[in-house]
Amino acid sequence: MPGGLPTSLFLLAVTGCMAALTAYAWRDMRGKLGGPIVLDGSSMTLRLPGGRSLIHNPPRCRETVPFSDVEAVETRLEAYGAQGMGMMQRAYRLRRRNGPPIFLFEERALSTRLADHSLHEVATEIASRTGMPLDDLGMVQGQGGILGAWFTKAPDWSATSLPAAKQSRLWWRVTFTGVLASIAVAAIWTLSAIL
Repeated sequence: MPGGLPTSLFLLAVTGCMAALTAYAWRDMRGKLGGPIVLDGSSMTLRLPGGRSLIHNPPRCRETVPFSDVEAVETRLEAYGAQGMGMMQRAYRLRRRNGPPIFLFEERALSTRLADHSLHEVATEIASRTGMPLDDLGMVQGQGGILGAWFTKAPDWSATSLPAAKQSRLWWRVTFTGVLASIAVAAIWTLSAIL
C-alpha cells in the first residue's frame, strides 16, 4: 500500500479531528434548540437542556423558581481569544436568594452575521416579571483554548469588568475574525462555483 503507516496515521488523525468537530457542532446545535421557559403569575418553570453553553457547559435544568426567590438576572459579555482569532458571546444567568445561580443561555457569535440577539428580550422579560434588575456586569475575558472549541475556560462570575481600552481591542479582534471568516466563506463558495 503506497504511503503505508505514515499515511494511515495521518488519515486517522484527520478522522479524529472530524469526529471531534462533529461532536462540537452537534452540541452547539442541541444547545441552540433551547428549552421552554414558562412565566406565570408568581413563578417561572425552566426546562433547559444541558450543554446550552459551549464554554460554561451547564447541566440540564428542570426547576420551578418562584419570582420571590429571584435576586437578579445577570448578563455579561465574554471575550475569548485563540490562535489570533477572537469571539464574543453574551451570557445570562439567574441569581437566586435561596439556591445556586442558574445559567440561562448565551448569545453567540456577536459582531458577526451569525449573531442573534433575541435572548436579550427573554432576559428583559424575566427581569420585568420578577421585578428585579437586569444587571449588566460588563465585559470579561476567558481562555479561548484551541480554536475556541477545546480546552476553553470561562471566567469566574466574580471577575471584574475589563477597562474600556482593553474592551475596544477585543471588539476589534472579534470584528476582524468575523471579516476573515466571511472572506473565507465567499472564497470557498466562489471556488466551488468555478469548479
